[in-house]
Amino acid sequence: MFGKFVLAAAALPALFAQPAPPGPPDPAAQKAIVERARAFALDYSNRLQDFTCTRLMTRSADNSKTRDHFKRLETQEGDLSYVNHKESYVRLKVNGETTKVDQRVKKGYFIPGGEFGSYLLGIFQEKVKADFTFDRVEGAGERKACVFRYSIAKDVSTFALMADGNKYVLGHSGWISVDCETGAMNRFHMESEKPVVEFKGHRIVVGNDVDVRYGLSTIGEREFLLPQEALEMNTFDKTLTKVEIQFTRYRKYDASSAITFGPDK
Repeated sequence: MFGKFVLAAAALPALFAQPAPPGPPDPAAQKAIVERARAFALDYSNRLQDFTCTRLMTRSADNSKTRDHFKRLETQEGDLSYVNHKESYVRLKVNGETTKVDQRVKKGYFIPGGEFGSYLLGIFQEKVKADFTFDRVEGAGERKACVFRYSIAKDVSTFALMADGNKYVLGHSGWISVDCETGAMNRFHMESEKPVVEFKGHRIVVGNDVDVRYGLSTIGEREFLLPQEALEMNTFDKTLTKVEIQFTRYRKYDASSAITFGPDK
């Protein structure tokens, strides 16, 4: 009896062992997944209805050589509206204050935008000729995510930074995480090249890195896959600007709604 108990106990670890990670899809399946992700990305903005959400944003800057001494510039809260496939933003609070909000924003530092479709177009449009390479499968069951690395050369890239009217086109690379079955986006991470460019008679380094996570949010009676949070890192000369964003309270757009505060102090 004792011997049987020992044998049974010895078998327990095998019963509770974690399943082996799923194997990679074959090359044809990988190509099909990328094409599903492309179809999702190219039609993403068309599937969105007009909406408003609350955007919570913290901007910080670092001018040190070590890039580990960020100082907060300000926190912002406002309403981001997506209407007729275009984004607009109304700033409501800066550092918790509701008066003179524009004057409380530090000038001359990177302000983000484009999380609702334009970044995806910059990765998946046919003309940018992105090179996708399968990396791994994450998760199990019906919610497996397929991760692909990608790269886009500068000469075909549509991604650009604007500074005082100057446009800097940048090549970029990174990875995407998509639902293996549907191609729906879970997350993407992009890192631009960091070239030295001419700006007002000076040679400076420019670049921008973006990481966006998606999740389901209800607008009206329907669910949409929408950005939940983003992290953007902008390099401009000696300044590294970090922007941390949360998107909350998705709701139907109401053109008649308005928020009014009292007179500035």
